[in-house]
Amino acid sequence: MKQIYEKYKQLMPLGILILFSFSAVFSAITGQVEIAGETQEFELLINHYLALLAIILNIIVYFKYRQYYKYTLPLTIFIGLFNLIIFSALESRSFISFGTIEIGGQPASLLAGITLYIINFEKINKAIFKVSDKKNSNKEVVQLWQEDIEKFKDKYQKYSTEALNHIVLEKRFVPEAIEAARQILQERNSKQSTNL
Repeated sequence: MKQIYEKYKQLMPLGILILFSFSAVFSAITGQVEIAGETQEFELLINHYLALLAIILNIIVYFKYRQYYKYTLPLTIFIGLFNLIIFSALESRSFISFGTIEIGGQPASLLAGITLYIINFEKINKAIFKVSDKKNSNKEVVQLWQEDIEKFKDKYQKYSTEALNHIVLEKRFVPEAIEAARQILQERNSKQSTNL
């Protein structure tokens, strides 16, 4: 049982969308849908057909081109959240409200999205934190770069302008040393300009 679950668990969010779509198709066949205790006429909209097409596309991708399923399913769920495709019989404009702020979309897509996250939370969190770690490591690299430049600037303050030009023009120095020499030359040039 566990092997079957592991093999097909990625289909669970799609299964949720399929169940809601079957419900919509059944309502279209009967021609009726119940809203707040009242029975009303119902027929499928273009958005329902697009949802069915998206489901078929995801099934094909899952069984034939599995490596792309991790892109097509989240995209389908995302599009469904904004009612561009409709899985259920009813198009829901809002389902969560905080006073005057309402968050709209489809409960079917929200439920499928939550299921997708629960199934893949380790991968998703790792990807999110990896991006965050890269941003932090980039900040650390920039900070270390600046610290190294400041050390070279302290060292080169007493160097002559000719010696600093030599450091900038010679490409055999480390980049931090070249940048420090360049900055000192710019500071000296700006001081000379203001003195004139």
